[in-house]
Amino acid sequence: MTERDGPGFDSGFYKSALEKVGEGILMVDTDGRIQWANPSAEALFAAGRRSMVGRSLSQILPEESRETHGNYLNGKMSAGPSHIMGKGRYVAGRTLEGRALELYVNITRFQENERDYYIAVVRDVSMEREFQRSLHHRSTFDFITQLLNREGFNAEGRTRHKEAKAAGEPLWIGILNVSGIGRINHWIGYEAGDLALHEIGFRLHYIFGAPALIGRVDGNEFAILQPANRAPKTAADLARTAAALGYEIDVGGRSIDVRFSCGAAYSNDGPEEENFTDFFARARTALREARISDGDHIAVYYDKTLDRRERIARALENELVHALARDEFFIEVQPKVGMDRRVAGYEALLRWRAQDGELVPPGVFIPIAEANGTIRTIGVWVFQQVCDLAAREKFKERGIRISVNLSPRQMESGTLPDMLAKICADSGADPSTIELEVTESWAVQDYERGSGLLRRLKEKGFGISLDDFGTGYSSLGALVRLPVDTIKVDRSLLPIDVEDDPEARKLLKATIDLCRAIGREVLVEGVETEAQFAILAENGCDLAQGYLFGKPRRFETLEADMQGRQSLIRAV
Repeated sequence: MTERDGPGFDSGFYKSALEKVGEGILMVDTDGRIQWANPSAEALFAAGRRSMVGRSLSQILPEESRETHGNYLNGKMSAGPSHIMGKGRYVAGRTLEGRALELYVNITRFQENERDYYIAVVRDVSMEREFQRSLHHRSTFDFITQLLNREGFNAEGRTRHKEAKAAGEPLWIGILNVSGIGRINHWIGYEAGDLALHEIGFRLHYIFGAPALIGRVDGNEFAILQPANRAPKTAADLARTAAALGYEIDVGGRSIDVRFSCGAAYSNDGPEEENFTDFFARARTALREARISDGDHIAVYYDKTLDRRERIARALENELVHALARDEFFIEVQPKVGMDRRVAGYEALLRWRAQDGELVPPGVFIPIAEANGTIRTIGVWVFQQVCDLAAREKFKERGIRISVNLSPRQMESGTLPDMLAKICADSGADPSTIELEVTESWAVQDYERGSGLLRRLKEKGFGISLDDFGTGYSSLGALVRLPVDTIKVDRSLLPIDVEDDPEARKLLKATIDLCRAIGREVLVEGVETEAQFAILAENGCDLAQGYLFGKPRRFETLEADMQGRQSLIRAV
């Protein structure tokens, strides 16, 4: 052991005891000079046994900490022993060779021969602190995207919200829900789904950047918090941002587009006493409104009317869960006719008469069923009703086709073809008389997976119809290869005054010509006038559907009206 100018350490008892202590012990005078060090301290600071003695304490402190630590020691000295005893703190240190250390130091002052000294008990906690940081990172960061997770985002969000409120600076928060990740996981694999999430996180950083706070706050939800003056100004701006986020993500060598629903809110639109949790909840209210809206990349900004609409939606959602058991659903059908006005088939349409006797519009309850997943159970029930109708002798004899819509949620299941085939067989229906309608946007969202599922459905004998054509983003190449029998042209391509709109007629004719050129049957929706029907006939359309030929009707009224394929439908 080495020492200088004995502060009473000649006793072999003290030397022997302190040499055996596992923690480093330093004795330092009031000038900050090391007077004595035990072997553990010498090993910790990578010094020879004599080299520690006489050195300035600053040599084992990082340069940026030396002044601060000196002031701390002076404060300890002036405060007196009662303040010093038992007080420990974490400090940064360094070896004499320059390697960084993290230390826990407990300091005691004592006097010997009327001179003041410090005794510092020093413990290396570098590994312990690194482990703590690792645990903190794991608890607050999402390992897939390396963004903050819900806990981390909320903790930092609360801090920023409090600071911004104190400074009178409004904030903007947006929540983005990604659709299709579950489908990617199922059809391509979880690794591919993780890659898609990681790419979305990267794009969020690229688009929003600093000082935005970005986190993955749920399995398929991301949140962004930033100053209001940097936010997308309108819902349309936010929708365009979402479209850019989801465009052509490379997943396992396959390029797919993912769709977003977005909800956003400004902090200054809420009450003065609002906390971060309530601020976040307003954005989530807007997100729920976006999710039940029809379309892709829908963005909604919060306003006070959403609170009332959400209360209504929640009440409907609760009722929807029990509607099937209460036998509140029923089916109506609408005829499809050829250009000779003969019945070619029917489309089955779901209706809901709630417990209070009121009809709930499909545009209201179907998005809710899609959002909460009950559409899967409801969809099975609808298909069973369609098969029961198709199994009736009069349908079989005349070859009348009946079509039914499949929801994107139903199409997420890889077992769908086998399940539908079994239901059809159990009912005794011929699958060739049943046409399954899928939307254009769903079919092209992931072409490879979508076309594969449609082929499997066709192999079961079902017909396939591409619905809402003209509202999506189909490429001609994808359209040619999609295994569909019929293309249903959206009503938006057939305006009510089409006879007076030359540009609309040109577009309609080009669309019909395209469908026929690739060998698909063409049906145009939304036919309400004789003029519209005449233009369809002139341009070689195969089928038409709309109020001109009859509004949707109950199943039970069909048999009395049906006279087979030779019957004529009169305009109503």
